[in-house]
Amino acid sequence: MIRPLRLFPTLTNDLYSDRFDKIDKLFSHLTGVKPLSLPSESYNLKKIDDTHYELIISVPGFTENELDVSFSNGQLFVVGDHKEETPKKGEWLHQGISHRSFSAQYSLGKNAKIQNAELCDGLLKIHLEYEIPKDEKVKKITIKKGKKNESKKLKATKKPAVAKKTQKAK
Repeated sequence: MIRPLRLFPTLTNDLYSDRFDKIDKLFSHLTGVKPLSLPSESYNLKKIDDTHYELIISVPGFTENELDVSFSNGQLFVVGDHKEETPKKGEWLHQGISHRSFSAQYSLGKNAKIQNAELCDGLLKIHLEYEIPKDEKVKKITIKKGKKNESKKLKATKKPAVAKKTQKAK
């Protein structure tokens, strides 16, 4: 679909959207519900081998200085704080690329260790290692093949004698 270029922004799209986003973020902080205005988090989780993984988070337009990655008590926090960009020459006629700050939290568990993080082509790659203690590792139990059950012939036995009922005299 082709959108026409407008010299004047429409009131619903640009003028009030920033205010709506701020109110939406405020309510999400108060209630704990994910904000409506934020797009769903874009990330991939790649398994390298049994203990190594790579978490890849899409952070287009962010530089290394604008991102903060921290890890505490099994929780990974990624915060992006975009610096305000002003054009050197001219004015923006249309600014459709989102430049808002974000924060994301990932629950990795107590056995996770962050090896390193790198930013390349708008993708933040965080290399993880999981060290599972011996007592928490899944123990594989081998099943042995048992001997075939031989059908035992039951010998006919006499039925046990049943005591006869005695009748009481009336």
